[in-house]
Amino acid sequence: DKAALPFSVGTFHAMRIRGLFLLCISLIGSVAVAGGVIFAVGEWTKWTNATDARAVMHVFADLARLTETLSLERGDYNQALLTDAAAAKKPSNQRVNETLASMEVVRKQLPADTAQVFNAPYDKLVAAIHASRALADPEIAKPGSARDRSVQPRYVANATTLLVETARLSDMLEIQIATDNQMIGKLAGLARYSLMLRDIGGRRSTMLTSYFGNPKPFTPAQVEQFYIFEGQIRTVWSMLEHASSELAALPGITAGTEKAKAEFIDLLGKRTQEVFQNILQNKDTGFAIDAWRAFVRPPLAASLAPRNAAFDAAEALSVAQISGARTAFTVAVGVCVLILLLVLGFGLFITRRVVQPIREMAIG
Repeated sequence: DKAALPFSVGTFHAMRIRGLFLLCISLIGSVAVAGGVIFAVGEWTKWTNATDARAVMHVFADLARLTETLSLERGDYNQALLTDAAAAKKPSNQRVNETLASMEVVRKQLPADTAQVFNAPYDKLVAAIHASRALADPEIAKPGSARDRSVQPRYVANATTLLVETARLSDMLEIQIATDNQMIGKLAGLARYSLMLRDIGGRRSTMLTSYFGNPKPFTPAQVEQFYIFEGQIRTVWSMLEHASSELAALPGITAGTEKAKAEFIDLLGKRTQEVFQNILQNKDTGFAIDAWRAFVRPPLAASLAPRNAAFDAAEALSVAQISGARTAFTVAVGVCVLILLLVLGFGLFITRRVVQPIREMAIG
């Protein structure tokens, strides 16, 4: 029994040394792995947030295009309803329909919580678009004398309500985007101001389009409404300029803002005021309905230059952030695996190169 004692004591000490070594290594490894896991989780969160923000931004962009195409469709239908001759064919729905088709694809990528609150009101919006067309289509096929004269103002009111509802959905998505990614949220805000300019400018122009189609003196309420539009445009433009200045370092933002100022604020703003004053003073405006719509289309499109620049910048930023977060996450996971392998390898090294020799010496 005494002969076996050194072996037992030696084995005990060897195992104790091995345990202490492994405990120290495990503690160091655990701290390193914990740090790596925390970093990986952070990068995973950035990755998923950027991916979600990008998906929501795509839907936001299609809503913006829907606002634009609905405004154009409203103008085409309004002109047809104001023209005395029966329309040979109904106004083209292609632009709106293409946007609706694109929306069906991109909204499938929405995060589940966003889709839950977005889809139902959006489906109602689509149904209202078809109902608005159904109201106007039978009337434009008739000559002016046979039309229901209440349809034209009802159609314009319905179309304006559609744009308001589209803007409400856009506001909801903008909040979601800003929650997921602050910088992309700022770009969404800039795009929204640009859309507001287009919407208000379009309604202001529609007032004059309606006059050219049915030249009756403006009522005091209509005059007041025109100046309300003017004030709203100045207010929104001020907010857009401020938002643009904060994002001026991003490509295209300043150029888009300058284009909107030159063509929409300055050119169209000045000409619209001149035409409106001539109408109030019963002077020749120099425009008929076709010429007026042809004149306002390019400046109204220019009001969306900041929106287009914001969408381009948001897409580039999203792609860069997703790529960076994905790379950092992959590296973090790789580092965690490497640390675990090092701990296991060092444990084997301690066992074979330190513990076993000590045990053999104790046995000897």
